[in-house]
Amino acid sequence: YQDDILQGGEVDATPIFVINSRTEPNRHLRENGFETENEERTFYSQEFQLAGGAFDDFLMYTVGAFASKEKIDDTPGGGVIGPGGFIGSINSDGSINPSPLVRGLQVASYDNESWAIFGQGILSFNDYWQLTLGLRYTEETKEARQLNYISTTTLPPGTVLTREEFDALQNAVQDLDVGDHLSDKEDWSVWTPAVTLTHFLPESWTDGALESGMFYLSVSEGFKAGGFTPFGTSSGNVLLPFDPEEILSYELGAKMDLLDRTLRINTSIYHSQYDDIQLRVTRTVERPGEIDEALDGIINAAQATMTGAEVEINWLPTNSLMFALPGAWIDAEYNEFIDEEGNGTEVDRSAEDLAYRPEQTWSLVAQYTCDTELGELSSRISGFYTDEVFIGLDAAAAEEEIAYLGDYVLWNFRLAVRPNAMDNLEVAAYVNNLFDERYFGTGIISTGGVGAAALIPGKQRTFGVELAYNW
Repeated sequence: YQDDILQGGEVDATPIFVINSRTEPNRHLRENGFETENEERTFYSQEFQLAGGAFDDFLMYTVGAFASKEKIDDTPGGGVIGPGGFIGSINSDGSINPSPLVRGLQVASYDNESWAIFGQGILSFNDYWQLTLGLRYTEETKEARQLNYISTTTLPPGTVLTREEFDALQNAVQDLDVGDHLSDKEDWSVWTPAVTLTHFLPESWTDGALESGMFYLSVSEGFKAGGFTPFGTSSGNVLLPFDPEEILSYELGAKMDLLDRTLRINTSIYHSQYDDIQLRVTRTVERPGEIDEALDGIINAAQATMTGAEVEINWLPTNSLMFALPGAWIDAEYNEFIDEEGNGTEVDRSAEDLAYRPEQTWSLVAQYTCDTELGELSSRISGFYTDEVFIGLDAAAAEEEIAYLGDYVLWNFRLAVRPNAMDNLEVAAYVNNLFDERYFGTGIISTGGVGAAALIPGKQRTFGVELAYNW
């Protein structure tokens, strides 16, 4: 199915509706007499650090504090599906049975505050062994306010339209009424420690091809702040909060310079354990007195484990030529993931692939730099490969081939010159997606919930000129 779309071929389906952008919900609100405002966002942050040394530099330390405040007002959401908010099923004679449909139409505002204190100390036992200890305490406060709207548009039973009449509904207006006022406020706090043991290679190890190097072993904890989903019911008059995502990670790595520092190899392997991993899913939400609604939002799955490896190789065979090869491999799986199907029954999704996480990604970069009469000339070609990814939001999506975006390779080219007459000026021409690869960059699919798929095409070939001046 994806290949047919990418190649411009025919597919065994007749598309008759689309999901509109945010401008369409605002149009319906205004036509119904509801005042709409432009979305506004303000964000402030400040960090203070104190760094120094003690005990003849046996201890190097950094301590500090961080605070941020974010305010988001009048964020529109939901979808007006189909021309003017109407969808339809096609009869055998080509006529259409229309139905009005507005999903999750809403205007929301958010207040997010965060502050943290942190400290890190580096203990140098000798020239070869170093221990780094770190600790951070974070508090997050999030508040959400959401006003829902419902469509009261009805059609006489048995209404049938021609395709031309259906398409003419493009500028129709749904009758809207005020629905639920949802609100919630949550606080989270977490301690995140980290410890790293580093060993710098002694000179006896660097007499041959190896110039310098170090090994390290680290254990650290981290978290991603929680938030809210629209899964709360009108009877509860609340949004449904989801908890912070927490991770415990172990990493073993090495960094080495070889062959008179013309070859650098950085590599690491890691194992991470996630608790309350945050995932986007679909839910069927009961609306008393209304049609039940299928919405998508964030929930906490129970646990997941990720094991992976990363490598980065940089080679300078000459003073003018450079090659780079970074890559990553990851094996991710759920330890436990209990979700709900559209009818509310529990379903075990732990055997699924983790969404939006390709198993492999690789890059290749080649750059040649030389001096000319005009100035320094630099040409660069780079390629990027990413493996297929799963984009499903519900259990049923895992059975669909379209829920897996195919792998792809992109190539970019850049030619830059720094004129001798102006050392601080750089003029460059570039072509991204050099071979005009047709691919999907991301998307979502919900088979059992919303019943729709959205695939976002990647950028086609683009080219341009850049001017940069440094002072």
